[in-house]
Amino acid sequence: MRRSLPALLVTAACASTPEAAATPDPCDTLEGASFASAEFLPGGLSEPGRPPIPMRWTIEFRDGAFAWIYTDIAESGPYTCKDGVVQASSPAGDREGKLEGDELLWQGKRYVRVAPAEAPGHQHEHE
Repeated sequence: MRRSLPALLVTAACASTPEAAATPDPCDTLEGASFASAEFLPGGLSEPGRPPIPMRWTIEFRDGAFAWIYTDIAESGPYTCKDGVVQASSPAGDREGKLEGDELLWQGKRYVRVAPAEAPGHQHEHE
């Protein structure tokens, strides 16, 4: 099949526009998001002689700050996000995560996006 030169130029121009090549940055949806660990993880201290109660750890991103609650520890501080890479710092140290769609890999654990009402207050395994 033979195409005319103007048709080829239009086709090439449409395929090379920045809008066609651009992919959205996952970071665009991070502000205001809440995540819970995909698995139940060890909670804080429990009764003497008993293992910690399994719970879901949580992370929230609001107003340029993160709040991470794990076991019986809470960390918070500023964060930045670019190209799906989240970098955060708290008095306990620097943290990094990778955001892919509705999942966040944070400190070696997988978290899933949840509605904000589901994140505060840990969800224990028996609930």
